[in-house]
Amino acid sequence: MTVYGRGIGNSSLEYWMQMPDSDDIYRKRLASFVVSAPHHHPGTFALLPDQLAAMLAQDIAFMTFDFAAGKIFRRPAFHRPDDDFDRIVAAQGLSFGEFVAFNEARAAEVKRRVSMT
Repeated sequence: MTVYGRGIGNSSLEYWMQMPDSDDIYRKRLASFVVSAPHHHPGTFALLPDQLAAMLAQDIAFMTFDFAAGKIFRRPAFHRPDDDFDRIVAAQGLSFGEFVAFNEARAAEVKRRVSMT
């Protein structure tokens, strides 16, 4: 079974065997039991698009704009020193109480979605 969204296909000696010989291809053939091949048609070896990977790449690109616009909150790791943690939260324009409320609301939403599956 091929899993889409990773931008790569499964490992496939057959794919690498049909490629023209080169040093790079020889290495990939040797490692074909662990090296993934691009998504391809199993009969023709024609490359297949991975729309999920393209959508993920686009989402990540747009996240940089959302983060810069303050639409995405940075959650500092819980093991950071208290002063550092408080500084990161305050730099986003949140009080500690607002940050806790935001996290609790997010946790409740995740729990709700998980219970629906």
